[in-house]
Amino acid sequence: MNIILRVFLLTAALAIATPLPAVADDLPSFPFLLVEGKATIDVQPDKATLRVYVSAFDADSSVAADTVQKQLIALLGTLAEYSIPDDAITSYNLEKEVERTRKERVEMEIVGYHISRRVKIELLDISRFTKLVADIARLDNVWSLDADFDVTDRDSIELKLMNEAGADARRIAENMVHGMSRTVGPVYAISRSSIRSSVGEFSFGGRQHYSAAVMADYQKTIFEPSTIELRQSIHIMFELE
Repeated sequence: MNIILRVFLLTAALAIATPLPAVADDLPSFPFLLVEGKATIDVQPDKATLRVYVSAFDADSSVAADTVQKQLIALLGTLAEYSIPDDAITSYNLEKEVERTRKERVEMEIVGYHISRRVKIELLDISRFTKLVADIARLDNVWSLDADFDVTDRDSIELKLMNEAGADARRIAENMVHGMSRTVGPVYAISRSSIRSSVGEFSFGGRQHYSAAVMADYQKTIFEPSTIELRQSIHIMFELE
């Protein structure tokens, strides 16, 4: 094989491949090309996971705990008004933190207690999401509220994006070898993360946060987003003929 051509092809692979787990101890003996294919789509979300923190502070821990319990009941009442079923609501254990005075970085006497409880709500209908969040925000002692948005038909979208990412990888590979008297052959290895070997790592740029799976680009907001981005990436080692 032409040594100059092989060096060029390996250098080109460095320019587009992003980090992938080891598939072999050594690089294959045949000419190859590492390519990352990507696919994205903007979709309208149809469900959400809402998280609410109810918290209170008082010098008497029992008073703070009673306040949290009272506001938790008020929160559950608000959720009932929106016909949210009980099995869609998860309430976690009370959390208790001690507040102390400090003097020269030394903790002194206790001045009060922070009591909080986290509640997770699974929403399969977000048609009234903004109004629900506004009603929850009006409740006393609600100090944190955020949401993740998603779609129910994730499986079918994952399959579609995976196919598109694979086609994108082959298209990139064919464009790279165009005019080099080489053709892109069969697939030798496939991974959702980077392909490494004992010889070296073929990568360029930082690792994508969502490279390992199709995931929603979650937006932390109290407003319903019009769309969310789903993405998929796949790393392929092609044999060159």
